[in-house]
Amino acid sequence: MVQRFCVTLIVDLSTDRRRAHQGLPLPGRRSHGDIPKSCPRIRDRPLGDNGGVNTAASPPADVWVDERLVVRDSPIDGRGLFVTHAVPAGTVVIGLAGRLVTSAELEALIASAEADPAAPYVDTITIDDDGHLVLPPDTTIHFCNHSCDPTLWHAGPYELAALRDLRTGEEVTIDYATQSGAARFVMTCRCQSARCRGRVSSEDWRLPELQARYHEHWVPALQRRIDSH
Repeated sequence: MVQRFCVTLIVDLSTDRRRAHQGLPLPGRRSHGDIPKSCPRIRDRPLGDNGGVNTAASPPADVWVDERLVVRDSPIDGRGLFVTHAVPAGTVVIGLAGRLVTSAELEALIASAEADPAAPYVDTITIDDDGHLVLPPDTTIHFCNHSCDPTLWHAGPYELAALRDLRTGEEVTIDYATQSGAARFVMTCRCQSARCRGRVSSEDWRLPELQARYHEHWVPALQRRIDSH
């Protein structure tokens, strides 16, 4: 199942670019144009090689989204991703892709985007201490919201899997703290879960309860910090 679409996202550019710079996927946003109600496995264009980033694991060229994930209005923020059928624990439902850039290259990308208000935001997650995955700008992965009681976690640098069995109609979410390694990142959380921390930061990897809860399901940069702490 292959589907390609392009949309222009209407966003708060200053806020979202700061969040992109901080290594986070954006919360759900409404788009200019129609977002398909069902976006099965999405394949996007290759985004090139890793540039100057030295990493043992290169990202895939194509984003992959399980056919059971669809975009719907979210009680957390804007729009989110929801499952249309039950998903067993451990199932990989999102494959991240794009190109890796260094911190200096990311700074240049952010500066260039901010100089052009019409440019799409730069959306990234942290992979290595000096390696950031720049995600394609036109896929449904941008609708994956944060939760302090997430339903997904990292099964690898570029794979998101069901943390537990998912029921039909549940929203798929991830704890942004498990993939944001940028200094000084702080966001207010509105996930409304019983585990809501109220505040999410790039220093949350230091919390013993999160280290125990997520075990080794962090991006490599944060896992190394935990292992050496």
